[in-house]
Amino acid sequence: MWSTRSLVWARPTAQEQEWADAELVEQVELLEALAGMILSPRTVRLLQEGEAAPIAWGRLALLAGFVLAGWAVFASLVYIGFTFAS
Repeated sequence: MWSTRSLVWARPTAQEQEWADAELVEQVELLEALAGMILSPRTVRLLQEGEAAPIAWGRLALLAGFVLAGWAVFASLVYIGFTFAS
């Protein structure tokens, strides 16, 4: 027999809601455990409130610049090495 539950929008059962609540509690507990090690208190608070943490575009651009600069230096050294080797 086919289940029609997946074909229509249905409210979650009590057991499904309980599982969802338990998962949310586990996520909050994990965030609280990690707060002192990795995340800033502001980030933890934003995540607990369900809001997305803002993206620090300046930091991201700086990090991308360092990564790309590293690859550019590496590629230049490889190019110079092949040029002198031949």
